Amino acid sequence: TLDRKGIDDFYGDWLLSPSVKLGDLPFFTGIMASETLADKLMSKADDPSINMWQQTVAEYVKESLDTAPVSGDTVTINNEWSLVIKQVDDKGAVRTIGLK
Repeated sequence: TLDRKGIDDFYGDWLLSPSVKLGDLPFFTGIMASETLADKLMSKADDPSINMWQQTVAEYVKESLDTAPVSGDTVTINNEWSLVIKQVDDKGAVRTIGLK
């Protein structure tokens, strides 16, 4: 049988839509916002006028990985939060992301 708790622990307590914008996630704003994350987001912009907070979770995860995304890939946000890819479709598009 599947260990539901083990699965939930691995992917995190919350599932995010890959189309959610980073700026719309509460842990990216206010007291939870990491200066290093903000610097990292801004440094990724080829054009500094682009607002990286408008980037989707899927775009952020894909840009943070060196390889094509697969289930189980993890992107660390800060010492408290990580994004874990739960589902990738057969075209390589991220479908579900866990917040841990």
